Amino acid sequence: MNDAPCDRCRASSDAGHAYCTKCGRPVTAQAADAAPCEQCRISSDAGNAYCTKCGKPLAVSAPRPEPPKKDNMRKAISIVGLIILAGCTAMLVFELYAVFWGMEGIWTGMENYRLGVLFLTPFPVILFYMSGIVAKFYYLFLVAAVVVSFVMLMYNSREGIARAFKGKLDKLDEMPLYGVVTMFAMYISINMILVLLVTSAGYDPAGLEDPEEEWMLWYALLNASVWEEILCRVLLIGLPLMIAGLILNESGSWKRLFGHSEMNKLAVFLIIFSAAIFAFGHLDGWDLFKVVPTFVCGLALGYLFVRYGLYASIMLHFLIDYMSSVTWIFGSSTGADEIITTAELMLVLFALSMVVLGIPFIVRYAKRGLNCVRKMFLP
Repeated sequence: MNDAPCDRCRASSDAGHAYCTKCGRPVTAQAADAAPCEQCRISSDAGNAYCTKCGKPLAVSAPRPEPPKKDNMRKAISIVGLIILAGCTAMLVFELYAVFWGMEGIWTGMENYRLGVLFLTPFPVILFYMSGIVAKFYYLFLVAAVVVSFVMLMYNSREGIARAFKGKLDKLDEMPLYGVVTMFAMYISINMILVLLVTSAGYDPAGLEDPEEEWMLWYALLNASVWEEILCRVLLIGLPLMIAGLILNESGSWKRLFGHSEMNKLAVFLIIFSAAIFAFGHLDGWDLFKVVPTFVCGLALGYLFVRYGLYASIMLHFLIDYMSSVTWIFGSSTGADEIITTAELMLVLFALSMVVLGIPFIVRYAKRGLNCVRKMFLP
């Protein structure tokens, strides 16, 4: 240390400091014996060479590590999400294969059959019937809608997938594919938990009866994946958002018809409203039990529609409805005494894994939804 006083030594002495606050030179006789003041430790932790209060020279200590945050929990959830991502992507690819696998059976079955087009209400109404070449063109439209939606889902998720392969998990929520598959796992988990609760209480939930011919099931589920999204998401969410944007003279309003718009109060209200219509629209042919999980599914579909677009909600709907396609291709047990097939075992294991892995996302999405509603609608 330089023994000559600096330009700050006199001012530090007059202020009553034992050391100069600039150069650290002792400025009083008692400086050598001066005890550290209450600011010495703070100044040392901050990386200062001298105490900012008394001017005492300090041995600079390494900054204290910041207290651990919730990074470990977020990382764990992200890893769970990646496992779901891998499993559900493989399932989506297989389901897409099942669409083409069943095309011949559906095409042949439609030859002498009239197909009804439903309007989804608590008591579904058939708008009109189709047959012949019109029905076949409509069927090709359904296939094209699913294929295009899958291509758009993978294309819009390409950057997120590339980042995930590099171990970068910080922007998974921005990936449409991640949103679709984690919503799927959440729905399967909620649905299974509700089934276990009602069956343990002695109630047997009713389900749809199997159609007369197997191709009808393949067609009906494909039709639901696309047509119900047009009815409940495009007409009940996209159209009102587009009209509101046009009235307010906002740019790009017409694009809102197919989703991927702002999550505002109107959008939240329409998501809830469309989910209710979607839920009660499944009351016919099922029973009251189906309303709760279908309402949750409707909320998920509406959220995906608004955040990412129609292609994302179609993909979630398709992923749910075509999940049993494994048994269509590889066969299933037909009698009570018949041993479960390998395909059925694989499907059960896949569903159970989604039930377990989906639990963290029940909590995560519930918190997000409640926070969103609270911020928008509560003072």
